[in-house]
Amino acid sequence: MDGDGRDEVFVGFALIDHDGTVLFSKDPKGEHQDACWITRPADGKWRLLFGNAGIHCLAVDGTELWHHPLGETQHVVAGRFRKDSEMQFVVVDRTPLPTHRRDANAWANLCLYDLDGKEIWRQQQEKGAWAIAPLPVNWAGPDAPQAILVYGQGPGRPAVLYDGDGKVVTELPMQYAPGRTAEERRADYYALVANVWGDCRDEVILFGSRGACIYANPRPLAVPTLYNETLYPGM
Repeated sequence: MDGDGRDEVFVGFALIDHDGTVLFSKDPKGEHQDACWITRPADGKWRLLFGNAGIHCLAVDGTELWHHPLGETQHVVAGRFRKDSEMQFVVVDRTPLPTHRRDANAWANLCLYDLDGKEIWRQQQEKGAWAIAPLPVNWAGPDAPQAILVYGQGPGRPAVLYDGDGKVVTELPMQYAPGRTAEERRADYYALVANVWGDCRDEVILFGSRGACIYANPRPLAVPTLYNETLYPGM
């Protein structure tokens, strides 16, 4: 980030240079970092985002650009999920209420912020969905906004794809071999995204101790065609 050709290490409340020099350090005031993301939008200025004690966005010199108090910011990821701005940030507040005890009655909030820290929307999850995690997914193609994959909804529940308006695009249930018991089908699973088939779109890979499956976008990929190409110009 300082242009010397070597990486720095960002740990939320501090930025450390390649030789161990602390470039900036903030008083955590008893808090800790649960998530961080570094990005550099078109203006060329680095944004360093992290939680906890809410979601923080810092400049490369440690100046706080914006901050939103939240219960427990467990995840933050950047992506282009909407067409109306260059970049947005998906944030998970795992403990929006201090009375939550991480059980079947607890739930998380899924939030979307723009580059300047404005909250675009907030989605309360179902009861039991307190351990969710998001990933950006190039679901529709390189020129389309990314989707938001959310998994960890709770035992037996599918992963969900949201669009940039906070609407559910599709649900992706974990698939198991026929011999798995009902209890085994409630086991936790994780998710990854990758362009497995090579069509310039991401697939969603769900996997756990009891199975694995891959989901692809079933819609045809919209690509330019040469259906009107002719060897007779002007016709």
